Amino acid sequence: MKPEFKITKNNEFTTLNVAGDLTVQFCEEFKNQLLLFSAEESDLRLSLALVTCMDVSSVQLVYALKKLAVLNQRELSIVFPVDSNASELLIKSGMMKMLVDVPLSMNLN
Repeated sequence: MKPEFKITKNNEFTTLNVAGDLTVQFCEEFKNQLLLFSAEESDLRLSLALVTCMDVSSVQLVYALKKLAVLNQRELSIVFPVDSNASELLIKSGMMKMLVDVPLSMNLN
């Protein structure tokens, strides 16, 4: 299913809501939407909640957005797919770990 993109804003952040398939055949359109989205002035939230399919090309683009946000000292939060097939693929392939900031804690006692 062709992806749909919608940017919404509130006082706290700008959200890019994505629905549908994020596969290589749609990666150019996804990249262009991420570029528009990243130009926003506020903190960012990428909602992939309604994404039904992802492949490596889309994960690479989300990872690049994450790195760009860090470089520009901007907050980026990611809402992951609700679809069990899409989220399971991200988890089993280890791609979820790439996209999530996991704080490292050390117990020195």
